[in-house]
Amino acid sequence: MSDSIAPQPDVQLPDTLKRSMTVFRRRLWTLKLWEALALAVAGVLFGFFLVFIVDRFVDTPAWIRTLILIGSLAVLMVVPWAIYHWIVRRRTLHQVAELLTTTRPAIGDRLMGVIELADNADEQGRSPRLVRAAIDQVSDDVDHADLRHAIPHPMHGQRSLTAAIMLIGLGCLTGISAAATGNAWSRYLTPWSDVSRFTFTQIEPLPDQMIVAHGEAFDFDVALAGSTESRPEIATARLADGQQSASIDDEGYHFHLPGRYQEGALELSAGDYRGTTKLVPVTRPELADIEATIHLPAYLQRDEPIIQTLRGGSLSVVRGSQVELLVNTSRDLRSAEINGSPADVSGHAFEVPPQSVQSPSRLTLSWRDVHNLQPAQPFELQLSDVNDAAPTVTADGLPRHQVLLDSETIAYTAYGRDDFGIRRIGLLWHHVDDEGNLIDGGEKVIAAGRPDADLLEATGTFTAKDLERRFDRVAVQLYVEDYLPNRERVLGPISVFDVLTADEHAIWIANQLARWQRQSLDVRDRELKLYQKNSELRRLSKEQLNAPETRRQLQAQARAERANGHRLNRLVGEGESLLAQAMRNPEIGVGHMESWAEMMQVLKDISGNRMPSVADLLRKAGESESLARSDAARKRLTAGKNRVNQTGKSESDQEDEGESPAKAPGVTDVESTQLDLSEQKQPKSGPKKASSGRLSLPTTRLAGNAVSDQEPPESEPQENEIDEAVTEQDDLLAEFEKVVGELDKLMANMEGSTLVKRLKAASRKQDAVADQLTSVSQSTFGRDASEVAEAGATLSEVSEKLTGYRTDVSYIMDDMDAYYERSRYVQFKTVLDEMRSEDVTGALGQLSNDVVDQSGISVAMAEYWSDTLDRWAEDLVEPSISGSCPGGKSQKSLPPSIVLEVLQILEAEVKLRESTREAQQARPDLDTDDYRQRATNLAVEQADLRNRTDLVSQRINELPNAGEHFVKELKKLTSVSIVMTEAVGILATPETGSEAIAAETEVIELLLETKRMCQGGGGGGGGANPGGGGGGDTDVAALALVGAGLNANEVREATRTETNTGNSGTPLPEEFRSGLDQYFHQIQQWNASP
Repeated sequence: MSDSIAPQPDVQLPDTLKRSMTVFRRRLWTLKLWEALALAVAGVLFGFFLVFIVDRFVDTPAWIRTLILIGSLAVLMVVPWAIYHWIVRRRTLHQVAELLTTTRPAIGDRLMGVIELADNADEQGRSPRLVRAAIDQVSDDVDHADLRHAIPHPMHGQRSLTAAIMLIGLGCLTGISAAATGNAWSRYLTPWSDVSRFTFTQIEPLPDQMIVAHGEAFDFDVALAGSTESRPEIATARLADGQQSASIDDEGYHFHLPGRYQEGALELSAGDYRGTTKLVPVTRPELADIEATIHLPAYLQRDEPIIQTLRGGSLSVVRGSQVELLVNTSRDLRSAEINGSPADVSGHAFEVPPQSVQSPSRLTLSWRDVHNLQPAQPFELQLSDVNDAAPTVTADGLPRHQVLLDSETIAYTAYGRDDFGIRRIGLLWHHVDDEGNLIDGGEKVIAAGRPDADLLEATGTFTAKDLERRFDRVAVQLYVEDYLPNRERVLGPISVFDVLTADEHAIWIANQLARWQRQSLDVRDRELKLYQKNSELRRLSKEQLNAPETRRQLQAQARAERANGHRLNRLVGEGESLLAQAMRNPEIGVGHMESWAEMMQVLKDISGNRMPSVADLLRKAGESESLARSDAARKRLTAGKNRVNQTGKSESDQEDEGESPAKAPGVTDVESTQLDLSEQKQPKSGPKKASSGRLSLPTTRLAGNAVSDQEPPESEPQENEIDEAVTEQDDLLAEFEKVVGELDKLMANMEGSTLVKRLKAASRKQDAVADQLTSVSQSTFGRDASEVAEAGATLSEVSEKLTGYRTDVSYIMDDMDAYYERSRYVQFKTVLDEMRSEDVTGALGQLSNDVVDQSGISVAMAEYWSDTLDRWAEDLVEPSISGSCPGGKSQKSLPPSIVLEVLQILEAEVKLRESTREAQQARPDLDTDDYRQRATNLAVEQADLRNRTDLVSQRINELPNAGEHFVKELKKLTSVSIVMTEAVGILATPETGSEAIAAETEVIELLLETKRMCQGGGGGGGGANPGGGGGGDTDVAALALVGAGLNANEVREATRTETNTGNSGTPLPEEFRSGLDQYFHQIQQWNASP
């Protein structure tokens, strides 16, 4: 058992040796740990100083500070390494001796030996005494040896000195600037944190981005912080395109930098401070518009405020108004001020509190947007108070001086204008005494206005029946009132009427006709003298004609001929005016005017046919060797206007037809059309019997799509039938030639009596507007400012015309609607629906507003509406039955006196409708009794017209074979009488609204029905219902004609098709029209600028 246990060594190391070794080991641990700690401290302080020094020049990026911190942490790892290497691995005496073998090999090797002997029992068992002696010897040597220098590579002194110097430096920095030291430690130890670099030059924080005005130089102010420790004399601002320096001023630096157009960085340096901000150029917040809500004074009775958008710097309102303003800007706002006081802001707008405008005032508006930008200058708005201007009134159709029958009615249109509503328009009449003084008579209301009626257009009538008693001379004038309290009426121009009875009027007409006849004979005598002179010149030889003196005489004759023609034309116009006066007098018979009518026709024929031809011949004679002669064509007698110059046959074809029987004069008004009749299909048809026509009740003819299916007769009728027709027609023509002039003029005055004719008239007015606009554009393009100003006045006049035309079309639509409710004719409903869908009245109103600023486009729009209104007129008339117009037999004609009476009834019915419309306009402003009295008077007048119509029917029944020849006429008059009876009942209700106007319109339509005229061969039936075209010659002597319906010298061109909307004069290219619009618009802006 003893063999299995290892022997224990008996000899141990001496205590002195162990103590010496322990002291050395402790010193080793201390110095090496000291070295590690000193190195760690130096490494950490080195990183700190590195960050501190770099921060003095630039803002050390976070990633660099992170690398420095990582390096410092790596240096700190020497401490655990030193503990492990010098402490953990040097714990035993053997490990310490092993270290000494490297530093003190003599001692270290011997220590290793004795330590191994002391631990080895086997060795000690051989010679314990020797082992002890060896250990003691080594122990004694170690005791006498200095092991302090046996520590390997001692660096504690240097490292401690380095650390100490760094600590001293840290203390100095802390003493100099604890803030800078602390900031450096924070940025050094936490590089990931957002710790700003400390600078001795402290600047108030710069924004991340700075909004500046686009393209404008701006001020950049830099303020030193209160904690700054340095105040550099110079600071520098660097931009992409340069830099600018500024000296210290008070507590900062002021820079005035150039404008920026693109985003960029602004770098600021002052001492050790470095800062950067982003410059973002943005446009200033501009004023978009100001929406003014104007509450007018209470006396104007307008509940709804006026909304007005302002673009300028002033607003004028009537005194006493309340104005609310909503200011809209181009960007969302941060704040706004009104006269220095804050205002409530909502988005990009702010409101101005209500302002009571009693006197002129000024508002200063300023605002600042979300970018802290404000306008370059505050906006100043001038609020001005204006007086409620007095209204104005004008009239169309009231002559300054006229002779008036006591039974005659004058129809006119009154136009009232005011800035803030018209209360009423009325008519005053005064008695004019022998000395010309006005004596108050009476008054009546024409139309009641409305608070919102800035423009009031009203139809009015005046007749001597309105007077309480008869006066020889009456002065009338319109008046208008607005809503301003205590304002006197505004009066229009005075019109003076000499009121005559039928007998007095007949005497006056006779005197005027006698004077007119003397003048006409004088003109004819001049013409006869010229003719004699021309005859003398014509008899000269060829050599004499070629003489210069003779040619000068021919030129003088031509000029004299033209002058006499102009004189005669003027005289004919006066004669037609007198004829219109005579027609209104029932006491003037046809026979009393026979000689005058024949003389007027002679002069009209001379001025319209022969004198222009003679003048042309004389002009040519002065340039050629021979004279030419021309014969005036003989034309069929026709009362009414023929506005169509398109015929069914060529002139050569008409000449080949030979002579035809004398035609009965037709009481027909041939309306113009914008359809191209030459493109209408002309089918072949069988022959048609020739007819000399008949005189019947008045009609209106349209050149339409009905074509004749018969050819002119190829064989002559039997002789006895022609003799009988000529014999019967001679008696009729002898009577009709006395009144055909009256029929012609009266038919021309019936332009607005039927819906078809009124639409045609509206179409022609639009065409005239297009012509006028084109003329203005051509005459002012490129001219100076004075001429452009004249054109502006013309355009304003055209705009006012278009406003009246819009009202005319509105009345047409109202009458058409009322007429449809009674008649239920499909074509009227179709056209009316189309007019409403096209919003023709709104479009014409817009055209009136646009004509001044956009004259080029307005030309096209006027042409478009001319074509459209013409087409609607065409659509109201049904084509002839089965597309043919039969010739018919020769029928008995009505006596002209009967036809004239029907035309007078028709004219009276038209005036009655205008009086009914006037009563309805004035109804809101009339008492119940006054309104009833007016309606009763209208009913009495309608009953009188019915009685006259019944008397006409009675006269027709008394004619021979009336039941055979005048069935249609009697049926028409019976229908007219029935409708008139209904109108009497409606008016007596009392009712003057659409129902009454519808009945009166139906009477007018029945009296003057519209049919479509054939465009076939130009022959066919003649008389009142012609089957031919708008041309052709007749066998009736023109010298006995009173008022030809168609001027032989008239030339009317068909509408060209180069443009989509028709043609009015010379068309302008579209690019010229656009240029003209811009040109006039700039001129107007220039004129409007102060």
